[in-house]
Amino acid sequence: MATGAPVRDYFGLVLAKLKPIRLDLLLAVVLTSLTVATTVSQTGGGSGWAAYVVGALTVAPIALRQLAPVATMAVVLGALALYGVVEFGGLPSGGVGALIGMFTVATLRSRLVAALVFLAAVAVVVVAFLGLPGVVAWSEVAQSVLVVSGAWMLGEGTKRWARRAERLAQEAARATVKTHVKRMMGKLGLSSRAQAVVVAYESGLIVPTGSG
Repeated sequence: MATGAPVRDYFGLVLAKLKPIRLDLLLAVVLTSLTVATTVSQTGGGSGWAAYVVGALTVAPIALRQLAPVATMAVVLGALALYGVVEFGGLPSGGVGALIGMFTVATLRSRLVAALVFLAAVAVVVVAFLGLPGVVAWSEVAQSVLVVSGAWMLGEGTKRWARRAERLAQEAARATVKTHVKRMMGKLGLSSRAQAVVVAYESGLIVPTGSG
């Protein structure tokens, strides 16, 4: 009977840690399933398990994108490059894993880090298209690069919006505190903050501290 509570507490702690990323976990499972199914249909099921594993790695890491955005993007880009060079080229699932990863890096990391990751993503996109048989459609390459840059700009915009919302919330909180202080001072008949401090000392709300 004594071991039941610690076990429940442990699993409760695990679930609490997973709660912020549970939607990412669900999204990763759905995209991984779709990517593997698409790879099977494109290759006729004859590419072997390596193609399916590499294809899955282009989207599965986004489950951890909030915890380790740069590492997630590194795994996704590495899998995309390997998929394009070793297999039959192209971007599995339209490169959606790279788009989500780019958005996350731009949102949660500095602008310099986001720029470096963007350059790496562009290089991987070009490599992936060069792996396609036949003539490379550079218009499609340019379109893919623009989509990745759009994810970057969207992430930057989201970060600025979040910072602005946080700043406005802090300003509203300070204004609320000032309003309450003025209201209390009015009820107590105080005209200045100095008088409020004196009353607080005299009433014992503030205990003076001395050196000896």
